[in-house]
Amino acid sequence: MLLYLQMLQSFTINSLRAVVVYLLCAQLALASEAIDLFTTTIDVESESRQERVTASRTALKMLLIRVTGDKSVLENYPLLAASVTNADRYIASFSYQIFKFDPLTDNSLSDNFLSDNSLSNSSLSDNSLSDNSLSDNSLSDNLAPFDLLLNDSPDYDSSNTLDNVLDYVAINPYVSSDDNTTLTEAVIPEVQDVLRLNVVFQADAIKALLNQAGAPFWQANRPGVLVWLVEQSGGQQRIINAELAPQFYNALNQAAEARGVPLIQPLLDLEELNQIGAADLWDLSIPVIDSASQRYDNGAVLVGKFSQAYDKSWFGQWMLLYRGDRQIEHYRGTELADFFIRGSDLVADRLAADYAVAVNQTQRNNNLTIKFSGIKDHTDYLALSEYLRQVPALKAIQLSHIDGKHCYFSLEGSDDIDQVRALIELNDRLVPSRDDSRDSYLSNQLHYQWLDRS
Repeated sequence: MLLYLQMLQSFTINSLRAVVVYLLCAQLALASEAIDLFTTTIDVESESRQERVTASRTALKMLLIRVTGDKSVLENYPLLAASVTNADRYIASFSYQIFKFDPLTDNSLSDNFLSDNSLSNSSLSDNSLSDNSLSDNSLSDNLAPFDLLLNDSPDYDSSNTLDNVLDYVAINPYVSSDDNTTLTEAVIPEVQDVLRLNVVFQADAIKALLNQAGAPFWQANRPGVLVWLVEQSGGQQRIINAELAPQFYNALNQAAEARGVPLIQPLLDLEELNQIGAADLWDLSIPVIDSASQRYDNGAVLVGKFSQAYDKSWFGQWMLLYRGDRQIEHYRGTELADFFIRGSDLVADRLAADYAVAVNQTQRNNNLTIKFSGIKDHTDYLALSEYLRQVPALKAIQLSHIDGKHCYFSLEGSDDIDQVRALIELNDRLVPSRDDSRDSYLSNQLHYQWLDRS
């Protein structure tokens, strides 16, 4: 009997381990995810043709931002802006569906709201702060409006730091400015039926339009972004995921989907929670965050912290860790949805700078084109790009486009092809390819195979 119990215990532990490993692998599989670029969903009031035409134009605006990675795409490319008027000509199909919207759990953003904010004239880059221009706690004059709200409070720390503001807000939540009483009454909203229009655009037509406009294209296979979220309320901090706070995470996820950024949420299992806590995230402790993020093996880590003031305004901060760099952005406003849009824009703008490329066929034909095969994922691409950038003679090399597992780089003004070959072949992971006979007939094209060292 004892032997049987030991066997049963061993089987149970092994089964649990298998389940954990399976869930972890499923999560890690999202590290590079192919997203649906050409389908957009818009909330509408009716199925009338007039409203569908209007919604289709909004959908195309959203699509162009997603496929180019440029939230100012309509301002930067007049041809694309003009195409919005005739959005119907680019539609492959459309359908309607009734969505049950529960404000308590969904609290998500509609594409209509996102598009209005994403296409505004205000530039979010003005609020993006680098290490060189701002320390973690310095906000100086930016918090003057909040000082006006709190300067009558004896408990308020007058130093203008975001952490002080967030700490004060968390300790004194939901206090009425009239009678200093806690607001305990709440109205529970009902589940609503929402009519949604699903618009599927023609991929080839959109790509041809981008090529004609000279706009960049960000392919569907995009690196996942690990997101750590922490909320502070009543002096308590907690890490948030889709299960613990769906209303927050869903809003962030929908903002990210609008920009075409796949999110990865941490498992928050016992092993992870022993390694990192809410206080580590709130303090933006980079060594701890880096260590806890290593198990996900992804290139970008986004950390967000936020809290609500007594007047129901929101204060927050985003930190993006990517390729050894850190970007900080602060938020102050009345809509938490705007905070999540800021975080999504921050990471989308940074990734698009690396992955969204414009194909200019004429220029490519006049330059030396170098084709690299065997690029399986974004990790391979980043390793290859990093090597090419480190070679002084190849500093002018530019990514031309990506086609499946093939990356095409363009090198302008190179007269000595033999020298280029020699420099490339210094990397033992790059060997001349002999399986594509077409390349041997192209005097202005080299072809190399990227070897898998995993």
